[in-house]
Amino acid sequence: MKKYSNKILIIALVVLISIFALSKIFRSPRLESNVRKELIRIDTAKVTEVRIQPVKVAGKEIKLIRNGHQWKVLSESQEAIAEGGTVESMLGVLMNLQAQRMVTRKKEKWDTFEVGENSSRVSVYVDGKKIADFRVGKTGFSQGQGITGAYTYIRLTDEDEVYSTEGFIGSHFNRTFDDWRNKTFLRVSKDEVDRIEFTYPDSSFVLQKRDSLWYIGNQAVSKSDVDRYFDKIRFKNITTFEDGFTASGPPVLQLNIVGSSGTIATAQAWPRSDGDWVLASSFQEGVYFSGKKSGEIKDIFIGRGAMVE
Repeated sequence: MKKYSNKILIIALVVLISIFALSKIFRSPRLESNVRKELIRIDTAKVTEVRIQPVKVAGKEIKLIRNGHQWKVLSESQEAIAEGGTVESMLGVLMNLQAQRMVTRKKEKWDTFEVGENSSRVSVYVDGKKIADFRVGKTGFSQGQGITGAYTYIRLTDEDEVYSTEGFIGSHFNRTFDDWRNKTFLRVSKDEVDRIEFTYPDSSFVLQKRDSLWYIGNQAVSKSDVDRYFDKIRFKNITTFEDGFTASGPPVLQLNIVGSSGTIATAQAWPRSDGDWVLASSFQEGVYFSGKKSGEIKDIFIGRGAMVE
């Protein structure tokens, strides 16, 4: 009886080993695809160009081109300096894009995961040679099944498989031309400023520092009022551009920020017929921004009454 039981156990063991071996032979390719981890790995210091066809502007291609230590953005006839931090954030994604899991290898499922033709396409180049090409699909947030947090679906353009990756990857690529542009208007350190000259049609004045205190004329200005103003201009960005603007005359509002060694920055503003304003600063010569009286104009070109009563 014991010999009979041992014989059954041996036969069962042989059958199990056979099933395991056959599964490795016939199912190996699919399983290996499922555990693929590294989708894209790039030495971003060598990248010279990134081409993006974002969903936001279907049919248009945006090019990011390295120009020495700076990046520029191009789209059709438009060209501008790119925002360095935005580009670096995007390059950080390209550095090492990892897959969480493969979700499908069926082409008919592409639209479900938004990685077909109606998706953002990204192509990466080094000295004119394409080194990566992929589609950025749907993003979301999930919990359970071993995956928690934000995810994005990715498909390498020349492959059928779709993978989930960690994070909201799409926001790094699905951007318009203006989204990529340098939005710097003013960068001012209070400690470096000796005076600010406000030149207006009928109410010009100078905010000046004397022995660490601030004055307009002979009237002292409270530290809190001065700090509040510098908080608005020390790191001022404007996100709306006024391309193609040609000034018909001198600016109506002017700002001249002066330090111990001379002018630190200047800013100008022209009124528009619709009540908004066009602004420019010395931080981006030839670049014009759009601003509102209740927004950018109020923040930058303050009146004397904002400081003294």
